[in-house]
Amino acid sequence: MAHIQESVEVNVVPAVAYEYWTRYDAFPEFLEGVVSVTRVDDTTTHWVVAVHGEQREFDTHVIERRPGELIHWRSDGALGGEGTLLFEPVQSRSAAFREALHGATGEHGGVAPADTHTRITARLSWEDKTRAEHFGAAFGTDSRKVKKDLRHFREYVEKRRVDAATTDAV
Repeated sequence: MAHIQESVEVNVVPAVAYEYWTRYDAFPEFLEGVVSVTRVDDTTTHWVVAVHGEQREFDTHVIERRPGELIHWRSDGALGGEGTLLFEPVQSRSAAFREALHGATGEHGGVAPADTHTRITARLSWEDKTRAEHFGAAFGTDSRKVKKDLRHFREYVEKRRVDAATTDAV
């Protein structure tokens, strides 16, 4: 059984990060190898992915969902496994600096109070059935791919946040 745990900090609050992550039809924009994701019902999505030059399909079933906090799912088919995404609020470095500089008294002299970022932690496990899957897990290729996908998600969300703020200001 292969296991991965990777994290990334995103410059949005957990509710926003969670909302963007649950837009399954957008997954091909930031998850490498994902061709499409289609919502079947409230807890099931159908995935088409390209893996090692082959197209594969499978269904994923959400086992537990806590908006803004957690998504836990199990997949069946050729790419069976399970995973959890945790969305945790963390204080941004600039907010931590402002708090250290001005104290926790609330006296910020016009500086905004502490804002939050989100630490997204992905925990994945699956049976590595093929030789390529076994080597991918053993040599860290899968872990690097998950880390890269999380960074792409961060870029995806933060760009849309900036675009939305720009549009709202016009």
